[in-house]
Amino acid sequence: MKVSNNYSVFSKYYDQIMSGFSEKFNKRFNLLSKKFDFNLNSVLELACGTGNNLMFFNSDKTKIKYGLDISKDMIDIAKSKLSDTTLLVQDMTTFKIDKKFTLIFCFFDSINHLLDYNLWLKVFKNVRNHLSNDAYFIFDINTTLELNKSNTFTSVRNFNDKDIFIMRNSNIGKNTAKWELSFFVHDYSNNYKRYEECIYERTFEISRIKYDLNKFFSNVLVYNTIIEPYDENDSIAIFVCRK
Repeated sequence: MKVSNNYSVFSKYYDQIMSGFSEKFNKRFNLLSKKFDFNLNSVLELACGTGNNLMFFNSDKTKIKYGLDISKDMIDIAKSKLSDTTLLVQDMTTFKIDKKFTLIFCFFDSINHLLDYNLWLKVFKNVRNHLSNDAYFIFDINTTLELNKSNTFTSVRNFNDKDIFIMRNSNIGKNTAKWELSFFVHDYSNNYKRYEECIYERTFEISRIKYDLNKFFSNVLVYNTIIEPYDENDSIAIFVCRK
């Protein structure tokens, strides 16, 4: 068994595991675009993974596209898809780009992977410094309702009729959850190699996040996934922050 914490194995199956998520992004972003007049001239995605969300932005409206991710394996796959995009291996808490953007976004609970709230604050400050005036930062999170679920969930999937993927999700403390990913990869000698990766997430109260965002942005609104005002029964919250 090999244990990895840098998505080296996960990245190879990422698009299959996350199948359908880019369509969710497109739907939610289109709904947001009906409420907000986003300038899409220059966009940056934080934690862009293999680049599927960035494919939504075409060259007619978006002249400059950037994406960054902490995983080189993810970025390498993204580069094979996005010839019109600058893709960087950088950390969302410390990234430095000599450019300002009209839109920065971070979707599918990527910021929840930062377990220390001080790192969230570093992201907020860093994003503000990379935004043009009146530009927007959009991100979503798993809420306390989602991460405090007491039940354990296990799913099993088969890839290529041979490789097997098992994911086990469980709450491991207040506002904290763990995803254990097991990959059984078939090799040419008809044996299986087992690889494991773990993903941890932590969340914080919406009121606290919004209070701190207001220190960095002129206007902050919070929605659910159908772009109606967030309430405590929502498992996902989407923040729309204007500089």
